[in-house]
Amino acid sequence: MDKLLMKIQDTVMKYADIVSQIADVDVEVVDSKLFRVAGTGMFRSRVNMDMSSEGYVYRYVLRTGKTMKIYDPGNEDICRNCPNRNNCGEEIEISMPVRMNGDIIGIIGLVGTTKDQKNNILKNEKLYMEFLEQIADFISSKAQEYVSQANKAALIGTLNYTMDYVTQGIILLGR
Repeated sequence: MDKLLMKIQDTVMKYADIVSQIADVDVEVVDSKLFRVAGTGMFRSRVNMDMSSEGYVYRYVLRTGKTMKIYDPGNEDICRNCPNRNNCGEEIEISMPVRMNGDIIGIIGLVGTTKDQKNNILKNEKLYMEFLEQIADFISSKAQEYVSQANKAALIGTLNYTMDYVTQGIILLGR
C-alpha cells in the first residue's frame, strides 16, 4: 500500500482543490510515509516532497488513528518539538486519517492561516468535519478502485499468459 496515493495523485489533487475552494483554507494530503501527495496554497509548491521531518501532528494521527484538531498551533503540547513552534504561521489545523480496509493510507489536513479562516472553521466546525470526512472517504474509494483494477489487470495478465501455453499442451500428474 506504500505510494498508493501517489498512483491516484491527480484525483487526490482535485479533491484537495475542491476542499480548499469551498472551505477557503489551505489543504494538504500526505501518504502513510509522510510524503506530500497534494497541496493547495502554501503547500502547492511542496507537493511530491518528504515532510517527515516536520509532520508532528500527522505522525500522531498515523500512530493513533484519531483526527487531530489544533486550535492554537505552536502553543499546544503536540507542537513542543516542532522547529517552528514559536514561529508558526498557522491559526488552526484539522488533520484526519484517510483509511482503506482499516489501514491508514494517508492524512488530509485543513490549515487556516488567518483569524478569519479560524473563526469561520470554528463557527461551522461540525460541517467542516463532516465535509472533510466525506472527502477522506472519496479518496479511500478511489484508492480501493485503483487496487481492484490493478488486481484485475494482474489476473487477466496471468490468464492470458496461461492461455498462450495451452496450445503446447498440459500434463497433469498425480497418484
